[in-house]
Amino acid sequence: VQRTSLDEVRAASDVLSLHLPLTAETEHMVNAEFLAGMPQGALLINVSRGALIDDDALAASLDAGHLGGAALDVLAAEPPQPGHPLVGRDDVVLTPHIAYFSERTEIEYVRIQAQNAVTLRESGAPDSPVNRPEGARVSR
Repeated sequence: VQRTSLDEVRAASDVLSLHLPLTAETEHMVNAEFLAGMPQGALLINVSRGALIDDDALAASLDAGHLGGAALDVLAAEPPQPGHPLVGRDDVVLTPHIAYFSERTEIEYVRIQAQNAVTLRESGAPDSPVNRPEGARVSR
């Protein structure tokens, strides 16, 4: 593994998969300029937050033939409005944002949430917090 800049990763990636939180810095980070810096024919995958991508810029890049396609399980606005520029395209795969979902997780999801609440009440910290401050103890 080699640490590198986002610009270097973008320029060298035939397939770029986004796994980022949505923050003020990342909102619409994938814009026309970002997409133009990707290799010709590259594929863009977004499995994190829809608003990371400027949908119109992505559609324009696909229309121009610069990107080869996109796979998205999130959009900035859901459900998409009629006429959304990424819906119904042969070069875009849209799927629901439910990769976690299975028969087992359907049951475990509720149990884990309840256990987090019990552990939080008993120990002051949940078993699986979204953010764990550095140095915070892990229960159990």
